[in-house]
Amino acid sequence: MASTGLLPASLQSTLQQIVERSNKCNGGIRAILLSTAEGVPLGRVYASTATSLNEDAISSIESTW
Repeated sequence: MASTGLLPASLQSTLQQIVERSNKCNGGIRAILLSTAEGVPLGRVYASTATSLNEDAISSIESTW
């Protein structure tokens, strides 16, 4: 399980389970990114099968969305 951030371990585990269950049904989730309304990253959870994701792109998504 790959994850980073300030989220409690129990929340990271739950999000990881959501990603894995969704992907078993062809959901295609590569990552869940959580941040504040101001774009401050709080946590990330990656799919176990996710290929390497571009850090610059992820940071841009967190600060924009």
